[in-house]
Amino acid sequence: CGSPLVAEIAGGTIMAVTLGTVDGDPPVPIGCHMFVRSRASWYEIHDDLPQYNEYPPNMSQFTPTD
Repeated sequence: CGSPLVAEIAGGTIMAVTLGTVDGDPPVPIGCHMFVRSRASWYEIHDDLPQYNEYPPNMSQFTPTD
């Protein structure tokens, strides 16, 4: 589909992995929920983590990797 599976964010200081490609629970703590405006209407977020409709302010630079 052309969607990146891995991305470098903030000039490579943060790496993002599409969670749909992870088998089981992620091995690192989740820091926030991104793109909550486009989530499925039936999906409910039940934790107190920060929620952002787009990228969080500290992730404004997004560069997909090859």
